Amino acid sequence: MPYLPQGRNVAQIRRLTAAAAVNAISLFLLGYALVPDAGLARLDPNRICLALTMAVAGVAVFWALLRPQPTARGNLRVVALALVAAAGLLGLLRSQILTGDRAALATMIRSQSSAILVCNRARLQDPQVIALCDGIVARREAEIAQMQSLIAALDGDAPAADHAALRTGR
Repeated sequence: MPYLPQGRNVAQIRRLTAAAAVNAISLFLLGYALVPDAGLARLDPNRICLALTMAVAGVAVFWALLRPQPTARGNLRVVALALVAAAGLLGLLRSQILTGDRAALATMIRSQSSAILVCNRARLQDPQVIALCDGIVARREAEIAQMQSLIAALDGDAPAADHAALRTGR
């Protein structure tokens, strides 16, 4: 018969579950820390997958440290399962198989806006670095505007003619 946790072990498992949930939510939110404008923060499935990957890997580490199962074998199974899940989530993230048009645009907007924030707020002194950042900001702001227009077109908020004009072939 499988082991059912009791007493102290149940409390440890509950704490671990709560910590994993808080960790996943925190990691997801921290993914938007470098987005300078709340209007640019779109739901990004890649951030969700990354946060879950890191949270599940954290479960493996914490479980290995707490060892709430009475046997080493039971603890090893849970750690191995968590590591396999983390590897699977990481593979899913790296494959981008779940990333469609809107998700790709949301990911790129977040990434581009992070570069803008760094360029605008860093204490730059070298004229070459300043000039490079000026160019990066100008290009990325234009790219973000184009991506936002594409999202609007995909959502049906822009006329079809505008959508066709925004598409660039691959």
